[in-house]
Amino acid sequence: MADKEAGGGDAGPRETAPTSTYSSPARSLGDTGITPLSPSHILNDADPVSEQQTFLVVVAIDFGTTSSGYAYSFTKEPECIHVMRRWEGGDPGVSNQKTPTTILLTPERKFHSFGYAARDFYHDLDPSEAKQWLYLEKFKMKLHTTGDLTMDTDLTAANGKKVKALEIFAYALQYFKEQALKELSDQAGSDFENSDVRWVITVPAIWKQPAKQFMREAAYQAGLASPENSEQLIIALEPEAASIYCRKLRLHQMIELSSKAVVNGYSASDTVGAGFAQGTSALSLPPSAPPSQPPGATQLR
Repeated sequence: MADKEAGGGDAGPRETAPTSTYSSPARSLGDTGITPLSPSHILNDADPVSEQQTFLVVVAIDFGTTSSGYAYSFTKEPECIHVMRRWEGGDPGVSNQKTPTTILLTPERKFHSFGYAARDFYHDLDPSEAKQWLYLEKFKMKLHTTGDLTMDTDLTAANGKKVKALEIFAYALQYFKEQALKELSDQAGSDFENSDVRWVITVPAIWKQPAKQFMREAAYQAGLASPENSEQLIIALEPEAASIYCRKLRLHQMIELSSKAVVNGYSASDTVGAGFAQGTSALSLPPSAPPSQPPGATQLR
């Protein structure tokens, strides 16, 4: 997550937004989040705060090919990271902190649901009725595989009907925006406004500039930020974000490359962390797919 985030946004008084005195409410609820980082620059209440620091929290959305989710940290405690709250889905009784990257639109092309809710509702429909609904899954890499990507690029739903890709991505990002703001408000006991949040969307390093710009435009349509307040949104490369996290881990949290391997949704060209193991040579893993065919964790066995 980002360090001391500073940025634009309205500097004037807010009526409903929580004040900057908020620190991670999840701690009081017993939520340990993910592995904490070394507290090298966590702010204390007595520490001076930049006059331009208006964002209270940073929310990062991991928009994956197979699964998606988000995590957040408060700007007063940037190294105390919390993963989105769990919800049940998939196998009965199993809770998850990520949800499938699937989306369902009504026959009128209105947003209906995302993730497990979309998948389960669609699969429970009568086959004749399901033909009227627009169901899409694993659509993220369309942005990479489409050579002539534009804001008018179409996606094909399960029923064969076309729908604007920009509309689908905007619906998905809006879903996570609403989920994150609701969780933050529930945790803090006071309403969080979108203006209190700096948003980060991670994208693959193999994406070209048109795909990154497409994602930014989708975020604008979803209401995460606006062209006039573009600094509220950061498009971050996935391997760079992972590298920053690895660099801040405490030494005793490092995993020797010779003993364990981490499998994630990155492509074979996204090499992160080589050289972090002390006194060991770099470990070379054979790619599971050529760089021209990024699997996005779709071919893991």
